[in-house]
Amino acid sequence: MPSTSSSSLGMGVKKKEARIYWEKQTLALCGHHALNALLQGPFVTTGELQKIAETLDEEERKLLTSEKDRRQFDATPSENVDATTGNYSLQVLDRALRERFKKEGLKLVPVFKRSELNEAAKNKAFLINARQHWYAMRDIRGQWWNLNSQLAAPAKVNGEIIWYLENMIQSGMHVFAVEGALPQAHEIFGQKDGEYGNWIAESECEETNEMTAKAEREGKTLEQVKKEMKEEKKRKMIFSGKANTLRGDSTTTTMSERERDNLNDGAAIEIDDADIGVDRNEDPELYAAIKASLEEEARKRKKNNTSSLGSKVHQTTTGEQSVEPEESPDTLSVAVRMPDGVRLKPRRFLKNDSIEDVENWVARASNNAVAFKSRGGDKSLVLVHFPKRTTLDDPRKTLEQCGFETREMLTLA
Repeated sequence: MPSTSSSSLGMGVKKKEARIYWEKQTLALCGHHALNALLQGPFVTTGELQKIAETLDEEERKLLTSEKDRRQFDATPSENVDATTGNYSLQVLDRALRERFKKEGLKLVPVFKRSELNEAAKNKAFLINARQHWYAMRDIRGQWWNLNSQLAAPAKVNGEIIWYLENMIQSGMHVFAVEGALPQAHEIFGQKDGEYGNWIAESECEETNEMTAKAEREGKTLEQVKKEMKEEKKRKMIFSGKANTLRGDSTTTTMSERERDNLNDGAAIEIDDADIGVDRNEDPELYAAIKASLEEEARKRKKNNTSSLGSKVHQTTTGEQSVEPEESPDTLSVAVRMPDGVRLKPRRFLKNDSIEDVENWVARASNNAVAFKSRGGDKSLVLVHFPKRTTLDDPRKTLEQCGFETREMLTLA
């Protein structure tokens, strides 16, 4: 699993977010993985657990009084650790907690009924044994997580944790509450990875589980789903012309100061990485595609110079002006890509404005270069909800009736 600190599929600027420590299943080391997931860090090593298992074996052997019993004990596989797979017993896990965290008083306590669960849940962590498989559940920053090493990634527990655990007990699973002061889950970066695990951003956990579920539903591999989602995102951003609206929650298509200067003085086109909004190292293909798209748009704006940069008032050839409404719950933003590729600066409209109002705006902004079908021409506005395209050929309909959302990109066809 990657250990990036932001969503690998998200469209915003990378930002730091809390991460979860998790170990992916290796051999039969589920007990080892569960313990470190429980502690939220690589606190316990394989060597430590092996040493505890050997110590417990020796202690049990010393309790035997006859030489015959000792020989039989020596000939029997250890019940504290499986020499082949490394699966550890409850006694090993419990002692590891007690010895590693003596001052904190950590220990495992079996839970058998709901009344005990209510009290035990206050300690914010449980260790589960389900048909010889160990895994942890823990409250991390106010959210319960299933840290099962056999999952694709840690998963949020939806619903009441008590109900969840009670069902486990009733189905024959063994539930152990963790008593004592657990180490605090880290909210900082730079923590050291463990033998079998690393730190995963919470949003990445959710995305990975979503992709895994999609793969299972559609009978595909996880890699196939990842590739499809990546390509779909790339098509949407380039096709819709929203490639340079990736910063934060920005919804207005603007140019960087450097880009404006370049257009004015005839210098080569340069695009800031901040305008691209994608880390070139994280996704070089998407980075290159968006950069090329932005450069092409800048060249077309330089050549045609048909859009007004920064003005909220659109001037017509007769001197008439159309004032843009103030932003409110009754307004929405509309951008239009012209046939030559130039994109008009987004403008706000009222939801009950008509398609004709948008046509009038486009006509004014293009100095009447567009002849609409509603006036005997050959062009219509097209609403793009990728991959669906809706031709807006009834000028009397309101934007709301046509299904406009808060921000829309239109083309001409």
